[in-house]
Amino acid sequence: MRKIVTLALFVFAVTTSIAQEIHWVSFEEAVALQKKNPKKIIMDTYTNWCGPCKILDKKTFGNADVIQYINDNYYAVKFNAEGNSPVNFKNKTYTNPQYDAARASSRNSQHELAQFLGIRAYPTIVFLDEQADLIAPIVGYKTPQQLELYLKMFKTDRYKTLKSQDAFNTYATNFKHEFNNTNKAKNVVAKTIPKQDTNKVIAKPVAQNTTKQHTVALGETLGTISKKYYNNTSKYYLIYEANKTILDSPNAIRKGQILTIPSL
Repeated sequence: MRKIVTLALFVFAVTTSIAQEIHWVSFEEAVALQKKNPKKIIMDTYTNWCGPCKILDKKTFGNADVIQYINDNYYAVKFNAEGNSPVNFKNKTYTNPQYDAARASSRNSQHELAQFLGIRAYPTIVFLDEQADLIAPIVGYKTPQQLELYLKMFKTDRYKTLKSQDAFNTYATNFKHEFNNTNKAKNVVAKTIPKQDTNKVIAKPVAQNTTKQHTVALGETLGTISKKYYNNTSKYYLIYEANKTILDSPNAIRKGQILTIPSL
């Protein structure tokens, strides 16, 4: 009987963990939903080739606190800023006339809607008000706690009282974070299964892994460092993952920082 109960708890926990995700809808669906139940829109604008976009999707939009807050307070949209899907918005159809299907997985022409929203870099998180009017595009990768500040500032309309950069800086300095920067949903199973069962699930032989240290030089990026050690600029995310305790984003490296370079 005890084994049956334990198994049931395990299945429930796994199901809960897997099911917990942001309820993404299309941009047109979000605008239509606003007319029935007004909420602001958060739009994740990405491209297929963008590495930080993938990290944002996995680490930030996979965070339990972020998921809960967005689902409760926003309509969430994922939009490929270099995609080819037409979008009807405010009596106009936006397309991507220069789209090249042969470059679908690499850099492509920008969608007209992305141009309209002022997207200049990826990822960019766009916020729109209850009438689908643009509030602001927030550029770059954001941790769960960094995104929390904007989620709550726009949800509560606090941004309307911040009339200067100094006012925003004061708000950000005094902001009390409540989100956890880790993906707490992954911990559900471990807390539910008895210790001996957890060990059986996760116990695996651990391969020996060697690392190197790299001191950042002036002008270096994670891409150039990745090229040096892996002969491949696209593997920069491995370095970021190994150093995210000291890096706020893949773009936030400084001269003199000592980075851990994991082996492949």
